[in-house]
Amino acid sequence: MKDIITNNKGNFFVWFTVLAALLIVSVVYIVFDDIFQNELLTLATDLGVSTTITDTLRMAWLAFPVIFLIGLMFYAWARGQKSEFDTGIY
Repeated sequence: MKDIITNNKGNFFVWFTVLAALLIVSVVYIVFDDIFQNELLTLATDLGVSTTITDTLRMAWLAFPVIFLIGLMFYAWARGQKSEFDTGIY
């Protein structure tokens, strides 16, 4: 049986992409969390937007990091299953 040689460079690019995306989204989320929760939703309530809509927006904002993290982990798992990676370096 032939040994399969794994391409570790491809795994590096996958995990680098995952960590970079996680870092960028985390910083943006932390910066805008207070603005969104306190300012934007309060302004929407003051302007007469329904509480159902603001509650839905608040729930989506709070659930976004979990959904994004699950998506990143699925991406990393799916890309890690490939035997040959598309690194863009030829």
